[in-house]
Amino acid sequence: METKHKVSLFMVSLLLGSMLTVQFSTVHRPRTDTNVVDNVQLNAELATEKDRQKFYYSEINRLEDQVKSYENKQGNRDELVKAMADDLDKVKTLAGVKPVKGNGIVITIEDSFDAIAAGGDPSKAASLDYYLYQLINYLNGNEAQAVAVDNHRIVSLSSIRMISQNNLQVNAVMIDPKSITIKAVGNIEQMKIGMNLFPQFFREMGKDFKITDVTNGNLTIPAYDTPVEFKYAQPEGDNKL
Repeated sequence: METKHKVSLFMVSLLLGSMLTVQFSTVHRPRTDTNVVDNVQLNAELATEKDRQKFYYSEINRLEDQVKSYENKQGNRDELVKAMADDLDKVKTLAGVKPVKGNGIVITIEDSFDAIAAGGDPSKAASLDYYLYQLINYLNGNEAQAVAVDNHRIVSLSSIRMISQNNLQVNAVMIDPKSITIKAVGNIEQMKIGMNLFPQFFREMGKDFKITDVTNGNLTIPAYDTPVEFKYAQPEGDNKL
C-alpha cells in the first residue's frame, strides 16, 4: 500500500508539473507576427489548452481522492490486501487461468469396431473438429462453467483443428483423435439435455460416445496454461497491457 501511495503521489506531482508546463508554454510562447497569425487559430489553440487544463485538474482530483482512500485504509491494510487478493482470484477463475473442480460430466469419444460395423466411416473423421466445436458450444450454452479436452482447458483463445486423420490439435498441442476425453463442470442435468443427438454424429465417424456423471464434487478442470501476449488488442483508454 505504501508503494501505491507513493506512486499516486508521484502521479499527482507529475500531472501538476505537466499542467504548469502547459501553462508556462501557453503564456510565454514566443510571439509571432500578429499580422500573420490568424485569430481563429489562436482561439482554437486557447480552447484546446483550456480543455487540457480541465483534464489535468480532474486527474489530480481523482488521484488525490485515491491517495486519501489509501491513507484511510492503512489501519486495515491486511483486510484490504486480502480483499484485493480475493478479487484477483475471482478474475483468474473466470478467465480460466486457475484450475477448478466440481460436479459435472465426462464424455469419452473413442474409435469403435462396433460403430464401424454398423456403418460408421472413419474417413468422415475429417470433420471431427467441427463436431467437437459444436459439442463444446452446446455445453457452454447449457450451464457448463469449465470445459477441457484431454486436459487442455478451453477458453476464448482456444483452437481445435483436425491436422490429419491421426492428428488433432487442441490449444496448439497434438492429441490422439482415436480416444478423446472431454470434461465439463456445471449443471449435470442441464448439460445432458438434448445430448442424444451427438452420439449419432460421432457414430457416423466410427466412434462411440459415452457420458459419465461425476457427482462427488471432484471433477477437476485444469487451468489454461498457454502464454497470452496481446499484440493487437489493447484496453480502451490510456492504459496499455
